[in-house]
Amino acid sequence: MIGVSRVGDLLPSIALGTLATTFLVWIVVDPAIAFGERLLPASRKHRLERLAKVRALRQEQQEERKRLLVEVLSQDERDRSHWQKALKPQAEKLAELLITNRDDFKQAECKAVEIGANAWRIGGLSCMRELRNMAIAICRQRSQSRNTVDYIPVWWDGIGSWRSSLLC
Repeated sequence: MIGVSRVGDLLPSIALGTLATTFLVWIVVDPAIAFGERLLPASRKHRLERLAKVRALRQEQQEERKRLLVEVLSQDERDRSHWQKALKPQAEKLAELLITNRDDFKQAECKAVEIGANAWRIGGLSCMRELRNMAIAICRQRSQSRNTVDYIPVWWDGIGSWRSSLLC
C-alpha cells in the first residue's frame, strides 16, 4: 500500500472518506438531482398528478369519515330512543330507590344492582348511563324541593365496565 505501513493507519482514512462521501451525496448531490428533476416537464406533470391523487384520496377519506360519523350517531340515537322506551319502568324504580330511607338502604342497593346488571346485558355502558340519566331526571321531577343523593355510581361500581369516580 502506498505510504501506509499498517492497516490500523488505513482505517481512519476509510472512515473519514465514507463520512465525507455520505455528506456530499446527501447534502449536495441528492438535492441537486431532485431540483433538476423538477425542471423537467414530465416530472412536473407527474408531480401535479400525484398531488391531485393525494388530494382526491384525502377528500374521499374525509367524506367516508363523515358518513361513518352520521351512521354511528344515528345508530346511537336509535339505541337511545329504544332504551328510553324499554327502560322507563326500571328508571322509575331506580328513582324510587334513590329516595329510600336508611332502613331499606341495603335492600335498595341490591335492587339497584339487579337493575344495573340488566341494563348492562341490554346495551352495555351506554345503556347504563342512559338509565342513570333517566332515573336522575325522574327523581328531580318528583322531588323538586329536596336534593337527592346520587348513589347509582357507587351501587353499580363493578358491573360490566362501570367504574365509580371518586367525585360522585
